[in-house]
Amino acid sequence: MKKFNLIISSLCFILFYGLAYAHPPSDITITYDTATKTLHAVIKHEVSNPQNHCIKKVDVGLNGKEIIEYTISRQDNNTT
Repeated sequence: MKKFNLIISSLCFILFYGLAYAHPPSDITITYDTATKTLHAVIKHEVSNPQNHCIKKVDVGLNGKEIIEYTISRQDNNTT
């Protein structure tokens, strides 16, 4: 019975681990155009399915204070 419980527990762990797997972006490149006053960010986040696994939110701060909260609905491609 202990072996059965161990197998079931292991399978549940593997299943739920896959659902909760997340990783941070590997790189962020930010540029600011003073002429147009536009902040441009390229966030590198390699995934296999950008519709289901993507960065959900980006917060922009200035001097320790959040000034923009940008919600993202999907990733443009498998890399950025």
